[in-house]
Amino acid sequence: MLPDISINQNKRKNMKIKITYEQQFEYKISAICKANYVEQTYYIATFSKAGKIGVLNEKLVPLCIFEPQGITEIQSVSVHPYAHSFVVAGSNVIHAYDLNGNLIEQAEGNIMEIQHSLDGKYLWCIRKDNAKRFAIEVRDAEQLNQILAEKVSRNKLYDSAFEIGLTPQTNEICLSQMAGQDGSVIGFVKFTGKDIALKYPNSLNEDYEAVIPIWGENEHEFLLQQDATGIFKYKYPSCKLLQEYLFPEDMEYVGYHHAYLNKEKAIIQYDEQFWVLDLNVMQIEAPFSIDRHEPKETKYFYPSLADDTNMMTDVYLLKRIDNTLVCFAGIEKNYSIFLIELANCLED
Repeated sequence: MLPDISINQNKRKNMKIKITYEQQFEYKISAICKANYVEQTYYIATFSKAGKIGVLNEKLVPLCIFEPQGITEIQSVSVHPYAHSFVVAGSNVIHAYDLNGNLIEQAEGNIMEIQHSLDGKYLWCIRKDNAKRFAIEVRDAEQLNQILAEKVSRNKLYDSAFEIGLTPQTNEICLSQMAGQDGSVIGFVKFTGKDIALKYPNSLNEDYEAVIPIWGENEHEFLLQQDATGIFKYKYPSCKLLQEYLFPEDMEYVGYHHAYLNKEKAIIQYDEQFWVLDLNVMQIEAPFSIDRHEPKETKYFYPSLADDTNMMTDVYLLKRIDNTLVCFAGIEKNYSIFLIELANCLED
């Protein structure tokens, strides 16, 4: 469970966030994970299009950037919570590396998504057999070739992509299956120590448009975005709907990035703007802007679109990891990762 962070409760016109650390990269960042080891914090950044992995320190300074051996297409990366190593899946192989980028173990499998369990004992793997069938594997995190359990399932959505999210329970994950215009489904997967159980809660999948859930300080509830409909708060683990916020009818663009600030506040996105959502009443409290990454007219980022005065932001990912907001920003070759400590949240 995440520790609580107190935010100024006085409602004002705008909440502005100052960046703690920012690092520029020539490659577009596609994913990131974090390990809090006793002696140091590390971030593992994925540059999928460039086929590279970056090991960064707590200030995002690169310690090494390398191309994984024998992997031409990186599918997924997961860092071990305790063992000073991380795993890369892609090109029908699974490789484990130390924090210097040295290969220490390898296994085989057409694995599309991986995630270490909270206790570091297991590596959850999603294996794609074909467009209609996939398998959930639980592997020994210290012996990647050892498959402890496997469940083969029919794909509810033809040829879907997959995303794994952690839940408050050590032996459980949340599985999102996404198939573009065909929609998405959310399932919960449990490992009993012997068998794997997969369940798709009806309350989350009525419209086939859910985005993977997120948890905050309160492990008994989670937020779920239903595509362009709104943000919904559910009780966990029953998946009973508690409250909802519906996006404005005149909304032109919906974002897919939202994060808890604390028990009572969350950040959501629509119309190229981030907003603070009051979770007690499920209403927008204030705009939320990030220093040096405020929305600007489209022509600012794309000079060839000189007549386009619509507003847009260069932030294309925002997620909470521990007490930090991790964000990706950039247009074309000007990319960056930046960190925001939640304790530094300010209001203008």
